[in-house]
Amino acid sequence: MSSDESRPTIDDPRASLIQKAAGGDRDAQERLLEPLRPALDRFFAGRMRDRDEAESTTQQVFFEVLRQLPAFRGECPFDRWVWRIAANLLIRQYRRKDRTTELEPDQDFADETQEPSVMTAEWLKAMLAAAKEACTQAELTVMLLYYQTGSFDEVAELADENPATVRSRFLRGRSSLLAYLIRFQPDLVGGIEHVASVAKRLRGVEDGLDEEEFQAFANGSYPSKLHRSACVKIARHLASPI
Repeated sequence: MSSDESRPTIDDPRASLIQKAAGGDRDAQERLLEPLRPALDRFFAGRMRDRDEAESTTQQVFFEVLRQLPAFRGECPFDRWVWRIAANLLIRQYRRKDRTTELEPDQDFADETQEPSVMTAEWLKAMLAAAKEACTQAELTVMLLYYQTGSFDEVAELADENPATVRSRFLRGRSSLLAYLIRFQPDLVGGIEHVASVAKRLRGVEDGLDEEEFQAFANGSYPSKLHRSACVKIARHLASPI
């Protein structure tokens, strides 16, 4: 059986176009990818100071999509697959760049109550690295898109997902990231002494930590559900919430 015959049917009205593009048809490649360019340009423009750099990054995404397209089997909607590639490319770029300049205040993980010095590219690179360790790829993709758009509905449209699914993945990813940071990299969220003092202050108070949550945190029972729950509550009171 040939590779084309073994390829599962893609449940997408563009299935034929995807097949032709994967086979090297230049016209099909352009018709498949160009409709995605405006949204990708906006996505990268929100994270880069230079419009040319953003457009160049979109082009890199297209290059990577075409490189991987022959292996695409339609396990997920095509647009969602492209956005995963875009998110991975963004993470690699942050890791490569040795930047110490501050990000714009409306960029990823920004909060108007934070100290400007916290919002550095180095801090963000460390945060992204931690997220990649703590979260699934689907959760990480949703988190990156949400911190750019600020809207679960818009992320759902970009990723061709249900808004409820997007919100659920975001909350699971956020919970997993907070638990990971507090357990393994507390310096990224204010330092271990500060985290511990916040936990003690919240112990037994209304809307704070119940005794089981406090013990899970104190004993470092990562990644239990109680530990994650405690970390999410603690993080609301830290200097660098996510």
